[in-house]
Amino acid sequence: MHTPMLLDEWIGSRHEESDANHAHELAKDGNHSLLHSIRHIQDRDFSLSKKGKQRAPHIGAWLERSGLLPFDVYMVSEYVRAHETTQLMNLRGAIWIVDPRLNERQWGADGQLSSHEREALRPDWKKEKEGAPYDWRPEGGETLREKMAAFAHYWRDINNRYPRKRCFAKCHGETLQAAQAVIEGLSQEQFARTEKNLRLGNGCMVHYKRVAGGHVYKRFIDPHRDTCSEWHPVSAMAA
Repeated sequence: MHTPMLLDEWIGSRHEESDANHAHELAKDGNHSLLHSIRHIQDRDFSLSKKGKQRAPHIGAWLERSGLLPFDVYMVSEYVRAHETTQLMNLRGAIWIVDPRLNERQWGADGQLSSHEREALRPDWKKEKEGAPYDWRPEGGETLREKMAAFAHYWRDINNRYPRKRCFAKCHGETLQAAQAVIEGLSQEQFARTEKNLRLGNGCMVHYKRVAGGHVYKRFIDPHRDTCSEWHPVSAMAA
């Protein structure tokens, strides 16, 4: 059941590229050296890569240039890479509220493996995940449905706490997939059909806006390419 959107706007933004993101990209091309060297680091403690640190200030500059600043509320997950991104965005006057409900989905032992290594151990894992994206569980991790439950609690809370306010949240890729599933009330079948459309690259944003009559519209933002998708209606969640 939908939680009515009482906020005027909510923007969820993915952190910039982390060392782990960079390591997994290298591993796709067969270079596992960086991934092996960082396996002792907990997921929450990964820092931004050199590229991520260079690109993070562009997010704040884009928000300033686009006239979206300031927001009424600024929120961030507990993870290091999200905090580093907010610091480098250089948003004047922003006071960041740390909220663990914005943390990334936990992948446990599977998160330390490259896609090639995971396929060698469990050849059918992608098929199983695609067949039941909400309920598939990585080894030692959490399901997307569990991540959605945490986000649903967050969504109810901030809409009750900050009606008619504008909120910016710095979080993670699968957190934002869970967010879209919750806000838009997607069934597991709908999610499976549209998952690729719900993915956001590092630094990218999903923007929800409530207009007259309680109608909610959504667009995607890529600050690095200076592009925004067209607004399209999500639903009519009356205030």
